[in-house]
Amino acid sequence: MSAPARSTVLAIGRIDASKAVVTDPAQANRLHNKGSVGDLTPGGALTLTLVEAALSVAEGRLALMEGDKQLTLADLLALGSGGGGHRTEMEYLVYRDLRERGFVVRPSGQGRFAVWPRGTSEGDPAFRIVACSDADGLALDVLAAAAQEKSILSVADADGAVTHYQAALDSPAGDVPAGDLPRAKGAVLADRVLVSDPAAVEAYGTREFLGTRHGKELFLSFVEAESLRLRGVLSVPPGLAEQGDGSRLLPVHLALRATGAVPKSGFKFGTHLRAYRNAPDDGHAEWLVHCAEIGQSLPWSALSRGVRLAHGVRKKFLVALPGAVGSAPTFAHLAWYRP
Repeated sequence: MSAPARSTVLAIGRIDASKAVVTDPAQANRLHNKGSVGDLTPGGALTLTLVEAALSVAEGRLALMEGDKQLTLADLLALGSGGGGHRTEMEYLVYRDLRERGFVVRPSGQGRFAVWPRGTSEGDPAFRIVACSDADGLALDVLAAAAQEKSILSVADADGAVTHYQAALDSPAGDVPAGDLPRAKGAVLADRVLVSDPAAVEAYGTREFLGTRHGKELFLSFVEAESLRLRGVLSVPPGLAEQGDGSRLLPVHLALRATGAVPKSGFKFGTHLRAYRNAPDDGHAEWLVHCAEIGQSLPWSALSRGVRLAHGVRKKFLVALPGAVGSAPTFAHLAWYRP
């Protein structure tokens, strides 16, 4: 294929390693100004990331040549398909979505973008984006960093559609402090603990809203029973909470109770825990909590379901991020975001 006529594009360039380069200063300046893409070098050349170059090619603003061959959009996206799972096509879909909304978007690292309102890229960005694919899990360190920075997690799905989620740190807390409780002995059953002492049933169930009362007895989950054992008030064997999901639920349960919130099972909402600010009988749960494990990669399908359900029932969806051994978890709030 011969080189394209200059009248059909704003600039003609070439690929240099993982960048696109336009060396002609006039063309470089024209594409930079009209396309809001790339960085001008002191010598007047323009360098573009692969996603910037890909959109410029798709829009007909840029022609990239490799010898006599004019590169297509597919050629450009294929150039970035390696690199340890890095997906240029996923970044391209997120980048294109934001550009079509009228934003000025600047790549700020692999899979990351800084975003400004239309017509400017001066000062601090309006928000920052982490591009994700629904085919990949969300690493806990990525979620923790996004929550710390209040970044937007933009997820490209199999249809090429992009959904945006605001990540932020949260500190759930309630008005039910832990108090002095009577001592009691628990009867360990197959997957819960039964408490029959009248004083303990009343104190555990009515004052701190632990367990579920059935007649004169109180049924506790293993996590609740272990939390009371750690407080020195319930006589049960140690390690009950190590069964099933208990090992990751227990630190979250303890952290919520330490702040006065009341954690209960989240099964009916499809999450590990639900949590109340006050007495459960006095209102609805305010938080739905997914308890993550160290080293886990969270599937986007589960996160999407959690956010959608929480939004539908007017609750906050939180991911409890495990801390170091002996330290409390932190909570990341995920919610839909419309750029």
